[in-house]
Amino acid sequence: MITDPDDAFEWRTVPASEIIDPDKQPPKNPQPIRQRIGNVERRVAMLRRQLRDHVEAIIEGGNKLDLVATAISEDLTTKIEAQERHLANLRKVEQMRRRAERAALPW
Repeated sequence: MITDPDDAFEWRTVPASEIIDPDKQPPKNPQPIRQRIGNVERRVAMLRRQLRDHVEAIIEGGNKLDLVATAISEDLTTKIEAQERHLANLRKVEQMRRRAERAALPW
Protein backbone atom coordinates (compact mmCIF):
# COMPACT_ATOMS: atom_id res chain seq x y z
CA MET A 1 0.00 0.00 0.00
CA ILE A 2 1.33 3.42 -0.96
CA THR A 3 0.35 6.48 1.02
CA ASP A 4 0.28 9.93 -0.50
CA PRO A 5 2.46 12.48 1.34
CA ASP A 6 -0.50 14.74 2.08
CA ASP A 7 -2.73 11.78 3.13
CA ALA A 8 -5.37 12.76 0.58
CA PHE A 9 -5.20 9.47 -1.29
CA GLU A 10 -4.49 5.90 -0.40
CA TRP A 11 -3.11 3.79 -3.22
CA ARG A 12 -3.47 0.03 -3.33
CA THR A 13 -1.91 -2.43 -5.74
CA VAL A 14 -4.65 -4.48 -7.39
CA PRO A 15 -3.91 -7.88 -8.89
CA ALA A 16 -4.72 -8.13 -12.60
CA SER A 17 -7.26 -10.88 -11.91
CA GLU A 18 -9.37 -8.38 -9.95
CA ILE A 19 -9.30 -5.82 -12.74
CA ILE A 20 -10.39 -7.97 -15.67
CA ASP A 21 -12.23 -11.24 -15.36
CA PRO A 22 -13.21 -12.53 -18.81
CA ASP A 23 -15.75 -14.95 -17.32
CA LYS A 24 -17.73 -12.20 -15.65
CA GLN A 25 -20.06 -10.32 -17.94
CA PRO A 26 -21.74 -7.10 -16.91
CA PRO A 27 -25.26 -7.70 -15.64
CA LYS A 28 -27.95 -7.33 -18.26
CA ASN A 29 -30.97 -5.22 -17.50
CA PRO A 30 -33.89 -7.63 -17.22
CA GLN A 31 -36.50 -4.98 -17.98
CA PRO A 32 -37.80 -4.70 -21.53
CA ILE A 33 -36.83 -1.48 -23.30
CA ARG A 34 -40.45 -0.22 -23.43
CA GLN A 35 -40.74 -0.59 -19.66
CA ARG A 36 -37.45 1.23 -19.11
CA ILE A 37 -38.63 4.06 -21.38
CA GLY A 38 -41.87 4.30 -19.38
CA ASN A 39 -39.95 4.40 -16.11
CA VAL A 40 -37.70 7.21 -17.33
CA GLU A 41 -40.69 9.16 -18.69
CA ARG A 42 -42.37 8.93 -15.28
CA ARG A 43 -39.13 10.00 -13.56
CA VAL A 44 -38.84 13.06 -15.85
CA ALA A 45 -42.47 14.00 -15.18
CA MET A 46 -41.90 13.64 -11.41
CA LEU A 47 -38.77 15.84 -11.53
CA ARG A 48 -40.59 18.47 -13.60
CA ARG A 49 -43.42 18.53 -11.03
CA GLN A 50 -40.88 18.93 -8.24
CA LEU A 51 -39.21 21.82 -10.08
CA ARG A 52 -42.57 23.47 -10.79
CA ASP A 53 -43.64 23.13 -7.14
CA HIS A 54 -40.27 24.48 -6.01
CA VAL A 55 -40.52 27.55 -8.27
CA GLU A 56 -44.13 28.14 -7.19
CA ALA A 57 -43.04 27.99 -3.54
CA ILE A 58 -40.35 30.58 -4.25
CA ILE A 59 -42.87 32.86 -5.94
CA GLU A 60 -45.40 32.45 -3.12
CA GLY A 61 -42.66 33.14 -0.59
CA GLY A 62 -42.13 36.64 -1.96
CA ASN A 63 -39.59 35.85 -4.68
CA LYS A 64 -36.77 35.48 -2.17
CA LEU A 65 -34.24 33.50 -4.14
CA ASP A 66 -31.36 32.50 -1.89
CA LEU A 67 -28.39 30.22 -2.48
CA VAL A 68 -30.21 27.13 -1.25
CA ALA A 69 -33.21 27.71 -3.52
CA THR A 70 -30.89 28.34 -6.46
CA ALA A 71 -28.94 25.17 -5.73
CA ILE A 72 -32.15 23.12 -5.53
CA SER A 73 -33.39 24.58 -8.82
CA GLU A 74 -30.07 23.88 -10.54
CA ASP A 75 -29.95 20.35 -9.14
CA LEU A 76 -33.46 19.55 -10.36
CA THR A 77 -32.72 21.07 -13.76
CA THR A 78 -29.51 19.04 -14.07
CA LYS A 79 -31.36 15.84 -13.13
CA ILE A 80 -34.10 16.57 -15.68
CA GLU A 81 -31.55 17.17 -18.43
CA ALA A 82 -29.71 13.94 -17.59
CA GLN A 83 -32.92 11.90 -17.58
CA GLU A 84 -34.01 13.45 -20.89
CA ARG A 85 -30.67 12.46 -22.44
CA HIS A 86 -31.11 8.96 -21.04
CA LEU A 87 -34.64 8.83 -22.47
CA ALA A 88 -33.40 9.93 -25.90
CA ASN A 89 -30.74 7.21 -25.80
CA LEU A 90 -33.28 4.56 -24.83
CA ARG A 91 -35.53 5.63 -27.69
CA LYS A 92 -32.61 5.36 -30.11
CA VAL A 93 -31.86 1.86 -28.82
CA GLU A 94 -35.48 0.84 -29.29
CA GLN A 95 -35.50 2.26 -32.80
CA MET A 96 -32.30 0.38 -33.69
CA ARG A 97 -33.75 -2.81 -32.20
CA ARG A 98 -36.88 -2.45 -34.35
CA ARG A 99 -34.76 -1.89 -37.45
CA ALA A 100 -32.69 -4.96 -36.64
CA GLU A 101 -35.84 -7.05 -36.20
CA ARG A 102 -37.18 -5.88 -39.56
CA ALA A 103 -33.87 -6.56 -41.25
CA ALA A 104 -33.87 -10.11 -39.85
CA LEU A 105 -37.26 -10.92 -41.40
CA PRO A 106 -36.95 -13.67 -44.01
CA TRP A 107 -38.89 -11.81 -46.71
